[in-house]
Amino acid sequence: MPAAPECEIKPEYDYVNNGGNDGAPKPAFVFEAEEADLGDSRSSREGVELVENNVYENTGRLASGNKTIGNFGLAGNKIVWRFTSDGQVEADVVLMVASANFSAAAGGNTLTEDLQKKIVVTVNGTAAKLDGITLTVNSVANYYDWKAITIRCTLNKGLNEVSIEALGYGAPNMDVMYIYAQGAQFGKA
Repeated sequence: MPAAPECEIKPEYDYVNNGGNDGAPKPAFVFEAEEADLGDSRSSREGVELVENNVYENTGRLASGNKTIGNFGLAGNKIVWRFTSDGQVEADVVLMVASANFSAAAGGNTLTEDLQKKIVVTVNGTAAKLDGITLTVNSVANYYDWKAITIRCTLNKGLNEVSIEALGYGAPNMDVMYIYAQGAQFGKA
């Protein structure tokens, strides 16, 4: 069994917010959250959709693809992307996520500490270590303060799968997944 990849927040991969300007690298492939396989996932809020439309990110611009996955915090909910690569390649898989940790005492959204207690992220069946990741927020009113969570990993030639599973309340909102790699071409499976 391969070692679990370490995760970290890498602002240089924050392509949602900087749009590739200011020297930010351009992703090799983009996967919108709403295009993923959501299986039997359902909203954690009665009467509110899992896929949110026309959501504005913390920059005041519409989120990537104008949609996000929100209200994800029900244990067992899953977001799964399947894609192909024409070669085995070292890659940075970057998940744009935002804290969705409501606190009545704070009167809104608060930071998410120890992300590993909220979600499990796997790349080709291997869980990533999220225990040191904290998602900060710029205000209690903002649930779309996107952070670039980066997983350095080896992607397979052929089929690959990245999944996020909610462990319960407080699972983050999800906007988009980027693949940063050189030497391979990617496609949706």
